[in-house]
Amino acid sequence: DEHIVIFSPPRGGKTGWLARVILHYPGPVLSTTTKHDVFELSSGIRSRRGPVHVFNPRGAGNVPSTFRWNPLEGCQEPAVAIRRADAFAHSVSQKGVEDSTFWAAKASDYLRAYFHAAALAGLDLRHVARWVSGTRQDVPEDILGTAPGAAQHMAAQLAEMRGEANKTISTVRMTMSRALAFLADPALAACVLPAPGQGLDIEAFLHDAGTLYLIAETRGEDAPVAPLFACLTAEIHYTAAMAGSRMPGGRLDPPLLMALDEVTQICPVPVPSWLADSGGKGIQIITVAHGEAQLRSRWGVNGARVI
Repeated sequence: DEHIVIFSPPRGGKTGWLARVILHYPGPVLSTTTKHDVFELSSGIRSRRGPVHVFNPRGAGNVPSTFRWNPLEGCQEPAVAIRRADAFAHSVSQKGVEDSTFWAAKASDYLRAYFHAAALAGLDLRHVARWVSGTRQDVPEDILGTAPGAAQHMAAQLAEMRGEANKTISTVRMTMSRALAFLADPALAACVLPAPGQGLDIEAFLHDAGTLYLIAETRGEDAPVAPLFACLTAEIHYTAAMAGSRMPGGRLDPPLLMALDEVTQICPVPVPSWLADSGGKGIQIITVAHGEAQLRSRWGVNGARVI
């Protein structure tokens, strides 16, 4: 049930420590890192326990990805679209932005509508990026307007964008654009466009005690794929919690380890809120950062204090 937080400067030994934990862990493991060293140190032994998966869009260290992941898969269901949009919108750094929570929430409102519309029409994230930029704004509204249920409400939300104050909608569009900015790089865009059979079965990964390595190089403050990594990690956390709720004791067995190295830069998931109940669900979280200041820059003073 214990969570761990590690503060360590570069070359302080945290990689070796994390690799030892991963080597001996009894259940599935998700590892985030900016280099391929954790993979090199632990993947051979981990392959004896279960399948090894790699998501490395830029091919750091010449370690190839074993799958591609489409965040729109399943977004035909409004609840899934809401969950994925929240992960994308809230992973964008709002450092120095006043009322940052408001802007992230508004961005999520619109992204969930775009995600739902694209999924219903069988489109991909590249179409969502075009809509976010203001191109063919009528298309998602038309798709949602002819669909039943919650889609009607989402269509009405998109219609609001045409009536919003210019400053407001510009700031919201900027947040959405930053969440999807990685699509401008063809190599990164390809990682969300799986062909049949190239996807990741999250439930099977958890059941088979697999190991998943998310590898992303940083450029400046955040990695371009940080929102994508955050969305995938959030989906794994959600799936693990739901699977655990159906097991004896209401927790995942064997438990899931989330070894989140450089979490503030490459996988900015809501660690402060996750820590409240993840242990009781069979999910152990190791948060790795260079210091408390790095936590404060991402989640604020109160969020850093929670961690």
